[in-house]
Amino acid sequence: MKIDISTIIKNVGKSIHVREKIPAKQFKNEEFKLAEGSFVDVDLTFSNLGTIITVKGSIEADLILNCSRCLIEYPYHLSVFIEEDFYNQSNLVADYIEEKQLDSNDLRTVYYSGEAIDLFDMVRENILVNIPIKPVCNEACKGICPQCGRNLNEEDCRCRNEKIDLRLEVLKKLLPDEDKSK
Repeated sequence: MKIDISTIIKNVGKSIHVREKIPAKQFKNEEFKLAEGSFVDVDLTFSNLGTIITVKGSIEADLILNCSRCLIEYPYHLSVFIEEDFYNQSNLVADYIEEKQLDSNDLRTVYYSGEAIDLFDMVRENILVNIPIKPVCNEACKGICPQCGRNLNEEDCRCRNEKIDLRLEVLKKLLPDEDKSK
């Protein structure tokens, strides 16, 4: 999805506001899963600040994540504020001539060419970097039993959870026979 910035590209200080609903089916081969039939809501303002086009706004999406403890799928609402700077690719050569130290603003810099900015990659990347590293369906999630694989949120298991350090297993031989069963 490309956004036409031709109306602001030659007018410093001018802005355009974009509200889009991108269907989930456009993201179907991505590293994340969106809720069936949902939309990614994009509300962005593109502003010409002279040498850069800055983009500020929000992205909202309903994702389906897998809990890192119990492995079940659960719904997750993602709401992200974004701010990115787009430089015209024709200025790229001038940037490489002069050596400079990178700062935190350079990490949110993207290049564009022509009179349009592709929104899809920016939205996709911002969703990816804002998904929790270890998603959890709820804070009280008990996870799965490491021995039998039962979901401990649904039922208790009768597995013995003896954690014996294998290096100390030899010491069991020193116990009398009736103590070994414990």
